[in-house]
Amino acid sequence: MEGRFTTWNTRFKTWKNDPAAATFPVGGKTVVTAQEGEINFEDMNDLSFASISFPVNYDPNNNNFNASIFYNKLANTESSVSLLVTFQFAPTLFGNTLALESYESDLDLEIDEDGFGLAKSLFKDKLMVGASISVLLLDLESTFSTNFIGSNGFDHDPSNAFSSGNQLAVIYKREKDVAFRFGALYRITDKLTIAGSAQIMPEFDYDTEYIAFLDSNSNVLPNFTDRSGLSVPDVFSIGLSCQITDKWMVSAEGRYIEYSDLEKGFVSFWGTDLTSFDRNQFDIADIWETNFGTEYIFNLKKMPIALRLGGFYEPAHSLEFDAILDPTDLLPNIDVLYEDLIDGGDDVFHFTAGAGTVINNKLQIDAAADIQDDGNQMTFVMSGIYKLF
Repeated sequence: MEGRFTTWNTRFKTWKNDPAAATFPVGGKTVVTAQEGEINFEDMNDLSFASISFPVNYDPNNNNFNASIFYNKLANTESSVSLLVTFQFAPTLFGNTLALESYESDLDLEIDEDGFGLAKSLFKDKLMVGASISVLLLDLESTFSTNFIGSNGFDHDPSNAFSSGNQLAVIYKREKDVAFRFGALYRITDKLTIAGSAQIMPEFDYDTEYIAFLDSNSNVLPNFTDRSGLSVPDVFSIGLSCQITDKWMVSAEGRYIEYSDLEKGFVSFWGTDLTSFDRNQFDIADIWETNFGTEYIFNLKKMPIALRLGGFYEPAHSLEFDAILDPTDLLPNIDVLYEDLIDGGDDVFHFTAGAGTVINNKLQIDAAADIQDDGNQMTFVMSGIYKLF
């Protein structure tokens, strides 16, 4: 029987650019743009994993058959984003032209997993194979809104002294789907072990309700609903461990994560009447995540103590936007602003450390911490394993 409790702490982020660095000519006029915003990820505390394993049969040759039921918190995110973009035209025949474009979004995403697995040891524990099937529950709530206020003809019609517009997208969805996992472990020698696994994840479908209206002409546009999707990335891994001594072990693992699966059913709501973004301008990269670690065990008054150190390299895999300069747009260089904002993220290195012990050969207690080198997120884990028999 195993349980794991996880705490995620994420730093609040803000940014503000230099307007002088974002000045460019448009149609013989000079446009000064400024952008500022903030991203807030809520700190989370939750049960992240729990399982019960039990033998199905007993084989004196150690070719045992085991089963397990498990719960896994696959995703747990609460975040909000606020962005304000200001466009200031140089004085013209119609006076100073000012436009404010604000974006606000809130996201509450949880994916819970309940599953059943089977594992079989073969050739006197030299080879182990396993598979599981699970049900994933998506709980998604999201809102996205954009508000536009323009003066002195910014709405393409210089005769209008003032114009404004609003757009809103709303998502509420709970849906279930099925995932599969497969794995194998082979003991090459008494000291060297190799293992691999595959996680095949589902794609959830959901509806987004779009609400758009232009109040400058008191013209309310009809709402419409669009079908979208969220694909959970598939993951493939291979690892190697070496028992250097009875007390010292080192390990390494490579994980290929198909984050590009998130692009399936992707719909961009970025853009205004001033510019339109092509779907092909957005990209999310697949990555190879490399992990390494070491464990050393010693006895303290007949109690075993395990000390663990490690780290892993996580390449950038956030949403990335590629600017395409189109001189026919009213603001041909606005793509550059969004390219700076939606830049794909940064490569991150994680430092990990932990310790554990076993009490009376029944209860195993472990604690670990994961700290990013950029200081943006810290994760703390407490776990326990209790042997019933």
